[in-house]
Amino acid sequence: MKYEICREENFKISQWAGGMTTELAIFPQKAEYQKQDFIWRLSTAVVEQEESVFTALPDYDRVLLVLEGDVILAHEGQRVARLKATEQDRFDGGVSTKSFGTCRDYNLMVRKGSVGYLDVLELTEESAVPERKEQEGLAKSCQGFYCHSGYGIVTFGGNSLMIKEGEQLVIWHDGAEPASVSVMGEGTLIRAQIFYDERILSRQEIPPAKASFSDFITCMKLSLTNFRGSRFLFPSLKEIWYDEDLQDGIRKIERFYLPMFLWIAGVTAFGFYGADQWEPVVIVGVLVGWTLLMMLVISPFLYFLAVPKPVNAHIKKLDELTEYEQGVRQKEQAENPMVHKIEKKYKISGRNVYRADQEDAMQKRSKKPRA
Repeated sequence: MKYEICREENFKISQWAGGMTTELAIFPQKAEYQKQDFIWRLSTAVVEQEESVFTALPDYDRVLLVLEGDVILAHEGQRVARLKATEQDRFDGGVSTKSFGTCRDYNLMVRKGSVGYLDVLELTEESAVPERKEQEGLAKSCQGFYCHSGYGIVTFGGNSLMIKEGEQLVIWHDGAEPASVSVMGEGTLIRAQIFYDERILSRQEIPPAKASFSDFITCMKLSLTNFRGSRFLFPSLKEIWYDEDLQDGIRKIERFYLPMFLWIAGVTAFGFYGADQWEPVVIVGVLVGWTLLMMLVISPFLYFLAVPKPVNAHIKKLDELTEYEQGVRQKEQAENPMVHKIEKKYKISGRNVYRADQEDAMQKRSKKPRA
């Protein structure tokens, strides 16, 4: 578990047509709002114009909570929300939204596929554990605590931190299940609960596309180079990385050894049939033709059915990997699938259980003279 307290010197302030926005925290930390390459973002905004239009963010869902003043949000073609202090509204960032009235608000943006919630915590001198949300299907979670007024003391995982008015605390949990957190103090905290999966960022950057002939050609290259030792024969493979989605597709083919079984089945069938019907030269020609058909058509077609499209978008150069992709690749390099397979096998069978009587018997046998 890690955490960060974001203070005024860490904030990014920007002007927009309706007022001023202060970015409190963003994830990943190297992401930029303008590039829309973030998973979630926490910010406050001062709305100075009586009427303003929200920036269109079609890849994000938003939660807006009013800190001061009151505002009317008009979501075109859907509904209208009238908000006073501490009231909030959740809406699709891709919907055209207009704001009427001046206010100061707190904003949570989460990339679609992630989930975020805001709530208001009124603090007392008694320590309290706020009720937590639960979310299945997302691997990571974090909580944010923004001190709207007064001060707050947040206790979690052996840490007890004080945040003052205007400061933002972010706690990253080890998994989707948040660790126990308690709060106390004098004032008001705005809490954000965010559930996400880092892979969603790289996946959504690749829009779905219709399959093309170039995808088939790429699948042919995959099938011809997907064997142990291929990186020594084809050095260029050392400079690229297949992302998780592409690797999942390849595993579907490898799991059942489909290309190999189909090739063996064809060789067996042609061999038995041709033994009585064809000359040896014809048999050899047929087997060579079947092998080429498997290599250049059938095997690539199996890959074509299993892997995501566009295929080339899932093949990355090592020097162009994102921070998340670099982390995934490092984990892959640290793991040894063969070792895990052996450990799993012996753990299930029980053959790795130590037995003293077996060792004694082996020692007695070793002392016997050879015949």
